[in-house]
Amino acid sequence: TLPWGEPGRIIISGATSSDPAAIAALAEPLARRRIIVDTLPPAETNDTLRVSALEAPAPIYAGDTVALTGIVHATTETRATLRFERDGMVLVEQQVALVAGDNRVETMLSDLAEGAAEYSLTVAADDAEPANNTLSTIVDARPAGKVAVIASDPTRSAAFLDWLTSQAITGEALEPKQAPYKLEDWKAFDGAVLLDVPAIALTTQQQELLESAVTDQGLGLLILGGPNSFGPGGYLETPLDRASPLSSRVPRDAPEATLVFVLDRSGSMQQPVGATTTRLDIAKQATLAAVRLLNRNSQVGIVVFDSDPNIVLPLQRIDDPAIASTALSNVDPGGGTSLYPGLKSALDMLTGVQTPARHIIVMTDGLSQPADFPGLLADIRAEGITVSSVSIGKGAERTLIERIARLGGGTFHATDDFAALPSILSQEAMLLSGSPIEQGITQPLWAARDEPFLRGLPAQMPPIEGFVLTTPKPEASLSMVVPDSKGEPMPLLASWRYGAGQVLALTTEAAGPWSQQWQAMPSYPALWSQAIRQFLPGVERGDLALDVIRRGDGFTANLTLSGAATGLTPTLSVGQEPLPLERLGPNQFTATYYPTDAGQYRFVATAGDLTAQSTMAMNYPAHLGTLVPDNALRQLTAATGGSFSATTVRDIPARWTLLQFWPAWAALALALFMAELTIRYTGLIRPRRQNPSPQQTNSGRRAQTPRHEPAPAV
Repeated sequence: TLPWGEPGRIIISGATSSDPAAIAALAEPLARRRIIVDTLPPAETNDTLRVSALEAPAPIYAGDTVALTGIVHATTETRATLRFERDGMVLVEQQVALVAGDNRVETMLSDLAEGAAEYSLTVAADDAEPANNTLSTIVDARPAGKVAVIASDPTRSAAFLDWLTSQAITGEALEPKQAPYKLEDWKAFDGAVLLDVPAIALTTQQQELLESAVTDQGLGLLILGGPNSFGPGGYLETPLDRASPLSSRVPRDAPEATLVFVLDRSGSMQQPVGATTTRLDIAKQATLAAVRLLNRNSQVGIVVFDSDPNIVLPLQRIDDPAIASTALSNVDPGGGTSLYPGLKSALDMLTGVQTPARHIIVMTDGLSQPADFPGLLADIRAEGITVSSVSIGKGAERTLIERIARLGGGTFHATDDFAALPSILSQEAMLLSGSPIEQGITQPLWAARDEPFLRGLPAQMPPIEGFVLTTPKPEASLSMVVPDSKGEPMPLLASWRYGAGQVLALTTEAAGPWSQQWQAMPSYPALWSQAIRQFLPGVERGDLALDVIRRGDGFTANLTLSGAATGLTPTLSVGQEPLPLERLGPNQFTATYYPTDAGQYRFVATAGDLTAQSTMAMNYPAHLGTLVPDNALRQLTAATGGSFSATTVRDIPARWTLLQFWPAWAALALALFMAELTIRYTGLIRPRRQNPSPQQTNSGRRAQTPRHEPAPAV
């Protein structure tokens, strides 16, 4: 170590790969101690060839077909033999002409088996440094995962599961009500498929948990269409619409319409929904969301009712949606529930109005006073007006409310989930703009075919017989389009990354009559298996996550605990050797391991009953590979005023430093003095007799001979 309190220099030579955070933390203490850091480049070698990289995409699942890509660096043009191997067995061997610089080589790995295998790339040629002519990587194919197939129609989920089973993927059919209600429960699945599922079939909580599983856990999601999906399925204003790469808003000008909202404001509407919202608050928000979807030349009226009706917004054009917001701002809950007068007020407002569509939406959470609803609804239908109804909450009189929609020629919605109300009212408003469904034989067209999951599909897909109109979001990757009735291309197949996960959206049916000709293709099951495999989680989703990376001549292992592992004390080992863990946070740990030989190294982490494993390969030391500049160390060198040149370092004059070592010398002298006294006065060590010198013998004294030696002859 350098003397404390004295300036000094540290010289670092050779290839390095530093932890930026750790190196940056040294700048301040080095500056305080006036220590300069010099870094010297590694010595040049006569190496002409090296395999500098070998990579496969991650993660990989059993059954995948992936590219194994290597980089071979040559200092000059040369011919060489390239060989790819799997666990020592040759897969490909061929002669190649290498150019000076980096050469990219690739081989395809098909239908990978579950488990870990070592793949290597070797370049054989006349080379002064053959140690770096082979590089290995461990490809660990996970099980293909488990997929939740959610559908209201069990025949469709059964057909989709058959396709997955034929492609070695495990699936489980779930009705919408069986979808997880806890985020932890989604960890049992690696992917989810929605088959023509309307938004109202899933509670808002279920939708939000599904969205979180995609964004946070990397769950793969396929939203597959049909007449009950996207716009007609009420996806607007829901987490499903947020997660989808296709917006449910119809990309065309909405026609003029006249819409009257009849909203319950009885005392029960003051019940809380969540911490800060009431039922009436959500009803107001839902009404405003629906108003924003209408053509600005449309007319809107709002009637609220308790025991009596109250017209808070007379029928008028909505050039500014803020008009509706102002009208609803003074509406408070209170009173009984009498629906008939509110419905009669809506009829009076619409009578005689001339617009292409006139519609009433009734929403209530309670029991209404009895009245002649059939007679009133007959009068409404006679005027060419339609009525839809929403029964919300467990206390609503659903039989009557459903009858109102049936007699009114509209749609009946029933849910206990008040948070679903914005979706329901937005769906009603959107349907006034015309049907978002187009049916009839239509020819799909490719927009792009570069996504791996599209591999094997024909250059021209068969026709489809129906699809839902949507709008692609700006970040979406559009793979296929289909012309609408006006000849304009509409989205058919799109995907995007959403948080940690990926989402695919298809606007036609995957397992229904709209895609019958697709389902007859031999490659159709592979389309969904490839999509699912590509969209399976790219992050570790277990409660014990182990991530191992190579850094220089060592490996850095990072452990993250979550869920059931939170608070446990983990262990980490390589083979039989335990590694000490450094705590980075409450549930984060790290360790570093430096191998002494080339080979495979398997890291095993445990926490309670949980285990995570990762196998890494080390073929040659870092200085024989591609030298990546150690920017962190270079920054530290510059910050301390150090040098990057060997010549400059040699020119630095040496100097002597007076060190305060007298206490140590004094202690040593005292110890020697005490030892001398002990010897002198205790006789522990006696002097040995020696033969006299020749001078002594000649003086007349007789020489003494040691007893153990014979006397010399005379």
